[in-house]
Amino acid sequence: MKTLNIWDRMSAGLAAVAFAATAGLYSRLPDPMPVHFDAHGVANGYMPRWLGASFGFIVGGIVFALLRGGDRVVPDRWRTRMHASPMGAVSFIVVVLLAGVQGIVLYAGVGSPPNVARVTAFVLGVFWLLFGLVMPRIRRNPYAGIRTPWTMTSDEVWARTHRLGGHLTVIAAVICLFGAVIGSLPLAVAAILVSALVPVVYSYLVARRVNA
Repeated sequence: MKTLNIWDRMSAGLAAVAFAATAGLYSRLPDPMPVHFDAHGVANGYMPRWLGASFGFIVGGIVFALLRGGDRVVPDRWRTRMHASPMGAVSFIVVVLLAGVQGIVLYAGVGSPPNVARVTAFVLGVFWLLFGLVMPRIRRNPYAGIRTPWTMTSDEVWARTHRLGGHLTVIAAVICLFGAVIGSLPLAVAAILVSALVPVVYSYLVARRVNA
């Protein structure tokens, strides 16, 4: 059995805080409760209260299990790379995102704000910044990172793509945080989309040169 490292402990602590907040506010949440928001941060999708309050924990549990235990069900060549990658940090960053999303849902349900654009842009910015900082250290694996048909076939293509992706992601995160300041969720989303798509195209171009 794996010993919990500092990242796992922080993940568990953050998840516990999110669960305690959800339990404490559950009776004040509307039924159905808002769980989806448009490009301007206005609620446009709802779920029954029991499902909306627990959905993030269900998704988070599945993702966390894949990232922290998925190495047990993959071939040795993938397991070695996963063990060389900061999977604990990646898992924590995912928990940060899901806890932030849970906070947005609780805020929208209890506070009934006109929109959640600022707080959503802030959560996305923090998540993207943390992910960008750790991205260059992720080794080729089937669970986390920029997994395209080209990065998955070559360690060199993977490494070069993730170096570029890390830089672009950090830049996009700064734009997201600026979007939070000015209340522009579309700006934050656009920055994330561009920083996610450019490495995909880059991986194809690099693969053509490497494999020529």
